[in-house]
Amino acid sequence: MNIETAQKLIEKLGGIEKSKEIIKNCPKDCTVYREAIGGTVIKEIPIGVIATALVILGVDYEQS
Repeated sequence: MNIETAQKLIEKLGGIEKSKEIIKNCPKDCTVYREAIGGTVIKEIPIGVIATALVILGVDYEQS
């Protein structure tokens, strides 16, 4: 993943703070972040991809 791709992904998730919050609040066995409206999943991104994007952008994050 390059810096531009990492930036786009983090922006689509709502920014750096929102991305860090997603990882922090994810249970240890969680592997995929999903957003849904009703019963329809509108976003599905592996937690590892979010973490990688943050690392590429030089952001420290905490996982629970």
